[in-house]
Amino acid sequence: MSTPQASRALPEPIALLALLAAGLSSAAAAYAVAIDDAFFGRHLGAGRWALAAMLGLGALASFALLVARRRRPQPPALALVHLRIALYVFVASAALQIVFVDRYHPAVPPLSLALVLLTPVAALVLTPAWRAAVPGRLSRVADLVAMNLCIFLLLAELGLRALAAFSQSPIFESGAVGTLERIRRYGYRPGRIHFGFACNSKGFYDGEFRRKEPGETRYLVASIGDSFSASIVPHSMHFTTVCEQLLPGTDVMNIGCSAATPWDYAYWTRTEAIPLGADLVVLQIFLGNDISEAQDPSADGGGAWWFHKDSTLLWAVPSRVRKILIERSQPQNAVMSTGMAREGEISDKRGEWAIPREEYERSYPALRDPSLEVASFSEEAFLEIECTRALRNCTETEQDWDPFFRAISTARNHCGETPMAVVLIPDEFQVEDALWAKVSARLADRKLDRELAQKRTCAWLEREGIPYVDLLPLFRERPAEPDGNRHLYWLRDTHFNARGNALAGRALADLITRVRAAKK
Repeated sequence: MSTPQASRALPEPIALLALLAAGLSSAAAAYAVAIDDAFFGRHLGAGRWALAAMLGLGALASFALLVARRRRPQPPALALVHLRIALYVFVASAALQIVFVDRYHPAVPPLSLALVLLTPVAALVLTPAWRAAVPGRLSRVADLVAMNLCIFLLLAELGLRALAAFSQSPIFESGAVGTLERIRRYGYRPGRIHFGFACNSKGFYDGEFRRKEPGETRYLVASIGDSFSASIVPHSMHFTTVCEQLLPGTDVMNIGCSAATPWDYAYWTRTEAIPLGADLVVLQIFLGNDISEAQDPSADGGGAWWFHKDSTLLWAVPSRVRKILIERSQPQNAVMSTGMAREGEISDKRGEWAIPREEYERSYPALRDPSLEVASFSEEAFLEIECTRALRNCTETEQDWDPFFRAISTARNHCGETPMAVVLIPDEFQVEDALWAKVSARLADRKLDRELAQKRTCAWLEREGIPYVDLLPLFRERPAEPDGNRHLYWLRDTHFNARGNALAGRALADLITRVRAAKK
């Protein structure tokens, strides 16, 4: 660390303010680390006490230097070189957060700020020891390398963000994407042919929605979800259609799109379900990823711009490209093939079959016979997906549940006097024992609870008085085929096939019947 020249020293008022800010921010960060067991305890364990102690000592050192500068006629100079080191600490702290912490947490930016502001303090204290131990030339080389690395990383991230502003590719999606942007990227266009059926005028995979007028006797249900609502089966086999067939006089609106989160469900509850006069709102909660994806888009105050895995494109883009390259050589599921007649085209018809239903279903025997299904993912890629979900949802220390429950509460608040219920959709590793055995073997060093997501969510729903149905027991009751699997999900895809949709449709019908009976 080179000796700062007097000409490079910061003005004394700025130096004093920097020391004051370092002391106050370090004290506040030490307190936050000490009391937040849910986040820092989960990621650092007992190490959080060491971090809190370090921050506390940093605060004391900052205040001590502040007092010393007022008493000494020639205090050590706070120089530009110290600010450069602070930049290095900022980039390093952001990188550590992105690599080692799965989700953004609002305590991380203040902690990073405290570490950055403490850097000049530490530099003032440690400069003599650094000069004695490290040759000046080596110090200058390290400074040059660190500065160029920081400049490269910052410019590369800004460049990717500039590219993302002009691209609609999901590769460049930021973790801060809101509902309207998500619909634009992942939702279906009105009239898009999906499995022979033309999406309605709102872009949802269903017939045209019709507002319930006063005096109507039909019972209107809004079913809201993600890719399970967007579906990978024909409309006639989707669980909402199955439910309607079981409950004459009930109209189930299928609302949702791929990649939707529980906060999007709350948005659609307010903007679609309630304005259409729904008698009941049902949230389709997929416990595979809805918990981990339920980060409130309005809660980060902009901090997640840098401190979030999915928002930092230098991290997200290479990992997404890698997955695409791995899967490019894999055959797609037969019912997802783009070679399907007219699949993806825009039809003048909306909310009805663009291709005769019988003709369509007859053309794809895999819809009836799971043995004819073609895998959507390679075995390795699929197992990686399932292991990631199991690690998040089956361990006590990996998941932040509060945003997930807040999203459901927000949806219920939007319902007002309208009843709301929940369907809990299990992940495939919870249903298929052979898959769970593979996941458990790969995560053998972790203590896993296969039903933890259901236990936590069901307990919360019961405390809140929200009716629900858990599909896991129903799915496990289905006898296994000779190969040992129940075949309720498409082969290595994580979504229901026709069999899974049939069971889910019956469960949804039972839930609606129960809610209606309780209201009478």
